[in-house]
Amino acid sequence: MKRREFIIAVGTAVGANLTGCGLGPLISDHPEAASGPLRALRVDQDQCIGCRFCEEACHDTNVSTGRNEGPLITVHPFSGPYHVAWACLGCPDLPCVRACDYYSDPLRHEKALRVDPATRALTLDRHWCAGCERCIEACEREGAGVLRWNDSEYIAGFCHLCDGEPACVPRCPVNAIELIEVDRAADLSPRTIRETARQGIIRVHGFEPLPEDVN
Repeated sequence: MKRREFIIAVGTAVGANLTGCGLGPLISDHPEAASGPLRALRVDQDQCIGCRFCEEACHDTNVSTGRNEGPLITVHPFSGPYHVAWACLGCPDLPCVRACDYYSDPLRHEKALRVDPATRALTLDRHWCAGCERCIEACEREGAGVLRWNDSEYIAGFCHLCDGEPACVPRCPVNAIELIEVDRAADLSPRTIRETARQGIIRVHGFEPLPEDVN
């Protein structure tokens, strides 16, 4: 049996046992309860000048060291001009964590993908990640679509805030990026690059962009 098949089988059995003894809903509903408020990056998109220094910082800190295969903050140019620097939004409802079905420590309610209590960023127990890609699918469906598959590590790649000190924040020359605590009741809509660009162009330039201008 391959490692992935073994972890999937064990994770499924553990999940079934936890649900049977009443712990399943507790873990699913409150995956971040013991970790405090989630922290995430916030970008003032109206201030972004499209310099891509944030991408360079992420590459220098994470890609060059093999931690991720590509920068996890990316800059997207649109007509206007308008630029969107896109990264993990720190969704208050944590769709990626909710989608994870594998537990590194079931008795402590710790999933393989969870909120790190020290950095309050997402963290992944690589030994218990089955490579099922459910977190990536959930991010695409309900979040910002920023989780990526890491072929070399066979796990999901995501923004871990550089272990609490995101390199992109000080590298931004216009101070458009900041590290914040996520408001659990906040409405993070829109959660797509295109809608963010559309609203930004209207706000900054005063006109509704054509559909092809935000594709």
